[in-house]
Order: sequence, then structure tokens, then C-alpha cells
Amino acid sequence: MVYLIFIIPILGIMLYVNTVKLLKNIKAGRNTELQTGLGAALTGLVLFLFLILLIEINSYR
Repeated sequence: MVYLIFIIPILGIMLYVNTVKLLKNIKAGRNTELQTGLGAALTGLVLFLFLILLIEINSYR
């Protein structure tokens, strides 16, 4: 469980940086396929790990 407490914020930071890069690419009129795919994957991973964290916290009760 402790590793999830460190991994989720790191993935959140990566998602934020990816979002900023996506917005810059949209403004510059560049290709955004890579940032869109990476953002979807990071969002799914953050949500999945958050659900695992919630399940592990509830299992201690």
C-alpha cells in the first residue's frame, strides 16, 4: 500500500505535464496524437491504482 501512496502522485504530476504539453501543441497547431494517447493511459492507470488503494484501505477494517 505504501508504494501506491508514492506512485499515484508521481503519475498525477506526469499527467499534469502531459496536459500542459498537449495544450501547447494544440495552440501551436502541431500533432497531438501522442499526448492524447498518453493522457488516456495515465488517467486510466491513476484511476486503477486509486481504486486498488481504496480497496486496500478498506481491507484493514
